[in-house]
Amino acid sequence: VNPYTGELTSLKTGKIIYRPQGLPTSSTTATGSRLDPLIRLSRERCIEFARGAVEVKYSSDGNSPEDGFSAFGLIDYVYTKTGFEPKVETIAELREKFGSKIYVDLDGVLPGDLLFFRLYSKKKKKSTLMAAICVDKKEMVYSSFTRKKVIARTYDLRFWRKNFEGANRVFLK
Repeated sequence: VNPYTGELTSLKTGKIIYRPQGLPTSSTTATGSRLDPLIRLSRERCIEFARGAVEVKYSSDGNSPEDGFSAFGLIDYVYTKTGFEPKVETIAELREKFGSKIYVDLDGVLPGDLLFFRLYSKKKKKSTLMAAICVDKKEMVYSSFTRKKVIARTYDLRFWRKNFEGANRVFLK
């Protein structure tokens, strides 16, 4: 982010992907509620940082575009760049920390919300908690271990609905 102009540059391409046009007076969300202009701007910046990280390589302990992103590293990076610091070390701690925030079901998520999924491995006979950032209606961004990069996918599929554990609103009204 350019501190003088507020322009946001893609981590992958180096091109400007967001150029503020000034703060709006208000905004209406898909659910019809009105958002405070600063919350709307925070959500927009969160979305731009998350989308800017798409295609960055996966790294088991990475937390930057240069080193790659782990699942938690991506979440930590995006929210820290947005001005919100998770200050936790794992996805489970992140989920616990946001347990006191507003819980949202999958059909009520807004861009900027954290999505949590419980993924099961029949082979290893255990489950893993996975987190993603909602970036659009029915779309999320997450760091994929199996694809070895940050990807954007729809969460409105049977697989994701079946494994959905909850969502938390980070940017409160």
